Amino acid sequence: MNRRRLQGLIPFLFLPVLALAQDEADLGREKNLHRVYEKFNAQPTSEEKWQEAMKQAPNATYDIQKGDTLWDISDTFFGDADFWPKLWSLNSGGIFNPHEITPGDQVEFVAGTVNEAPTVEVKKPGVVIQSPKDEKKESAKAPEPTHEMVDVDLATLDIPMPGKKVVREANSPPGSLPQWKLKASHDLVYVEELRPVVRQHPPAIVRLTSYIQDHALQPLGQVVEAEAAMTAAHENQYVVVKVPGGVAGQKYLVAGDLGILEKTEGGHTTVGTIIEVEGEIVLADVVNPQENLYRALITKGDSLVNVGSSLLTDQVQTMNLEEGGTPTDAEARIMGGAFNNDRKVFGPGEVLFLDHGLPVGQVLNVYRIEQVRDSETKQKQSPRLIGIIRIVKSDAQFSNALVLSAVEELSVGDSTSSQTRVP
Repeated sequence: MNRRRLQGLIPFLFLPVLALAQDEADLGREKNLHRVYEKFNAQPTSEEKWQEAMKQAPNATYDIQKGDTLWDISDTFFGDADFWPKLWSLNSGGIFNPHEITPGDQVEFVAGTVNEAPTVEVKKPGVVIQSPKDEKKESAKAPEPTHEMVDVDLATLDIPMPGKKVVREANSPPGSLPQWKLKASHDLVYVEELRPVVRQHPPAIVRLTSYIQDHALQPLGQVVEAEAAMTAAHENQYVVVKVPGGVAGQKYLVAGDLGILEKTEGGHTTVGTIIEVEGEIVLADVVNPQENLYRALITKGDSLVNVGSSLLTDQVQTMNLEEGGTPTDAEARIMGGAFNNDRKVFGPGEVLFLDHGLPVGQVLNVYRIEQVRDSETKQKQSPRLIGIIRIVKSDAQFSNALVLSAVEELSVGDSTSSQTRVP
């Protein structure tokens, strides 16, 4: 049977202290119990709510355990601890004092019928409790229980506080807080102001680790070897690099050539090289001075550092995704994107390539060119706005742009001008 067990006494400020099974009476708990009982009697459980609870409560017998309360037992039978005053009021003959439930006794619940009230009876193990009809038939045989009633006026009872009494000055916090004292002054006005909490989130910084440029790589050195004869290494591993005139402690950027993209304009073809930054290294010891070979530690790995990759003195450019601006139009089209010369579609936070050199920092609109998606479309002009991008790196022939937002995927062939027409 599922039931909830209250471990220890719950403070009066949070939940009512209910009938705890114990050996000795506790007048403080009795006083609080009386207050709770009066509260529930002021607004008794409605018959509709009670009948609904009865439908879901089967006949059951439960052994009282040490630490049990009527609150627990009510929750066990009905799934609602607040029914305990209703049970007590219906069964005052079986439970004279809700505070006196003894561990080892049994509680038997009979759901009753439409014409008979449900019952909760406390009995000793092995004693059979009869239904209300059977009790009436054998009332002559069953002796009436005798109980000694004590009349106590709880309202006037002086109940001593347990333990040492703590005297706390006015305007003093609990002892668990740092000690302080607010000295009253008639000349000062104390104003309490609630201010909203404002949390500052760090900007979303992204490293530009793949881009297009209008010229091939011009390396200062090359990765020639990785550990254990591997073809690549990762962050915090060592590689061997060839750098003429290298100096221990010098830093380099490691980059690879991912292929080319071509654009043709006015019968002239321009080739762009896609670069991927693989990581950063620091030169350590000379391992072969005749061939200018150095051992180098990979201090930052954006991807695997491959044997054959080039060494550059450039620094990785960073981008802030939260930087914006007023979008404008420009004559350019999407021709590809980072990390692959076969990229076709792009979304927020990704880098795409444009076929014109544009000013760094410029924010542009991106318009959907329907013919890119449907070669038989009849839509020839007035493309729909679908995204916003910002130029982050460019040269004379190509631009790299970060996608700030998009309502759908941006595709190769989409334009940064609303005046774009298709034949």
